[in-house]
Amino acid sequence: EPALSQSIAHTLISRSPAHAWLQHPRLGGKPRKPTKEMDRGSLVHAILLGKGRDIGVVDFPDWRTNESKKQRAAIRKAGGLPVLRHDLEAVSAAADGIKERLSEFRIELSGESELAVFWEEQADDGTPVQCRSMLDHWKRPKIWDVKTCRSAHPRACQSHIVGFGYAIQA
Repeated sequence: EPALSQSIAHTLISRSPAHAWLQHPRLGGKPRKPTKEMDRGSLVHAILLGKGRDIGVVDFPDWRTNESKKQRAAIRKAGGLPVLRHDLEAVSAAADGIKERLSEFRIELSGESELAVFWEEQADDGTPVQCRSMLDHWKRPKIWDVKTCRSAHPRACQSHIVGFGYAIQA
């Protein structure tokens, strides 16, 4: 049965019901085309949380050659996350820095990562609405939500939160 998620709710609000229907995996089934930022976020998740899609490393300087594109397509088709080796090294270094910074605050990601949760809400007219979410990391009583953005400046972070609909998750 189709369930409402943060990303579908954001598409519903920011675009249209037709776009949300098309994007939903159990309705239209046409997912958004992955962007470089989406892939980077997924890569940070996989490295930092130790869960997520399998990482497929491609040894090319960029995605411009036909062979690199072919390898990227094959990895995506298999459900994996394609990454150029030099990008993996850069993101791994960033993830190590994040882990180090978290440890300075005595924060350990030692709970459950990528935990799916499901519940039911009621629409204003009483119609039941199935909902789902993927918790990045849960260690009772806290839920940690890992996000990446280009700049750590407070205004840039706020703009990122609004632009991608992350406030909907609350």
